[in-house]
Amino acid sequence: MRASVIVPVWNGASVVGACLDAVYARSGPRLAEVVCVDNASDDESAAIVTARHPAARLLAQARNLGFAGGVNVGADAARGDVLVLLNLDTLVEAGWLDALLDAVRDD
Repeated sequence: MRASVIVPVWNGASVVGACLDAVYARSGPRLAEVVCVDNASDDESAAIVTARHPAARLLAQARNLGFAGGVNVGADAARGDVLVLLNLDTLVEAGWLDALLDAVRDD
């Protein structure tokens, strides 16, 4: 079982880089992909995503769809077995994804 992490982004230049740094450094091999949905940010959020984490899929939107709309766009594009939604200011801890996926499997 592998996970797609979906991160809706709107004007999060000050935090999105650290969020993605943590996701990529602390998720392990069960991370299938990271999908960032940029909700028409007017700051450098999208540029930070692509510069720091080119493996992340960035889905740029023409207008702000809000958190739920961004999640829906990301979910439609995701390829993982499990969808994990993160706010763009989330800093995950080591082992977080294994613990989450183990709980899903065991339920």
